[in-house]
Amino acid sequence: MTKLQQIINGYKNLLYFIFKILMLLALCLVIGSIIVLPLWYFATKAPSVYTTVVFILITLFCGYRLYRICKKTPKAVLLRRIFQILILIATLTACVACVFAGHRILCIPVLLVSFLLFGLCTFAYREH
Repeated sequence: MTKLQQIINGYKNLLYFIFKILMLLALCLVIGSIIVLPLWYFATKAPSVYTTVVFILITLFCGYRLYRICKKTPKAVLLRRIFQILILIATLTACVACVFAGHRILCIPVLLVSFLLFGLCTFAYREH
């Protein structure tokens, strides 16, 4: 193979690589337009229906993911994680309620108690 053939093959490979990149970008643009444009049209023409449909789809997806996670996870671990989530939600709710009621100083004991409960739930009843 001569040097000229090597140079031609090198440029051919470079141009083929650039062509593949451009085709990938074009494909992404076309597929993105096919997906996004109808959703955009639906969202601008019927926003309440669009919001309801998107909320239902997200809820179904999250429910499906939770079902798969719960099916794979042992019951003790699952119960501990549920308690951890409930502790975090209760802490957040109590702190927001205290702030809105004007009793910001009450957030400190709420946070301390939740910190202890979360540590108890997470570290005290862990399998070794």
